[in-house]
Amino acid sequence: MKKTTWLTLAMFAVSPIIVIALSQVRTKTEGNAVNLTQSKLQRLQPVETVIFNGDSTLLDSAGIVLQLTITTRDTVGGNCVSYSPEMFQATQKGGVLTIGLSPDGRRLVKEGHLFLEKADLSRVNPDTIYANDTLNIHLHAGPALTQVVAGANQTLVFDEARLPLLRLKAMQEVIITNRSHIGHLQMNGGTSVWVIKSEIDRFDLHLINPEVYSMTNSFGEDSRIGMLRVTGEGSIDIHNGDDIDQILLEPTPKSEDGITITGYSFKKRRQLK
Repeated sequence: MKKTTWLTLAMFAVSPIIVIALSQVRTKTEGNAVNLTQSKLQRLQPVETVIFNGDSTLLDSAGIVLQLTITTRDTVGGNCVSYSPEMFQATQKGGVLTIGLSPDGRRLVKEGHLFLEKADLSRVNPDTIYANDTLNIHLHAGPALTQVVAGANQTLVFDEARLPLLRLKAMQEVIITNRSHIGHLQMNGGTSVWVIKSEIDRFDLHLINPEVYSMTNSFGEDSRIGMLRVTGEGSIDIHNGDDIDQILLEPTPKSEDGITITGYSFKKRRQLK
């Protein structure tokens, strides 16, 4: 797992998500670095679907990952999204929320800038700037959320998210953490799934293309998956089989590769059929 991912998970373990209202401080630059100092809090109607606009190629060319963190905690006041207005924009039509780079954000990425988030430039040496390769958006949603569609260079984190049904289409990491509970998770694709201190009653995972998504890592740490149903063709690496009550494999009919399970370990007594 990437170093940035471990740092992200550590952050979730020690502190809640803090949503900050729009600051009046303008974007500051130091050399080629852009310091993203603003945070916009945008109120929303109940969100049912989240999609990203078509910025994957541009983000990939710049080596930038857009990370969306979703929580259902503290949503008594309604749904809202928090992001840097220097880089991103969010629009809602009915229950569909679209997130992506703003025109200014695209311009900054195309100009080849490095990006910092709320850094103290007086303490930064412009010759040794370590820029963020992950830029963050936070969404507070309710149980009406049932679908998220993400592309390349877009990762998803569910932090204390309690949802009865969730459909995911992902091409990168998906992290379910911090006492999240998903009743029925339906997922297409994804390079890795991390289930940490969370529960999924039923998990339907479809492996899309064995040549592109040859491995999906399902790591459980103090977690439980009631039933894991894997369809399609490809391979899946399961870190701890004791966290899964039942596994059902349904390979694509007449597929050459089928479904392969690797790293399947048990530490408790188990009867297999």
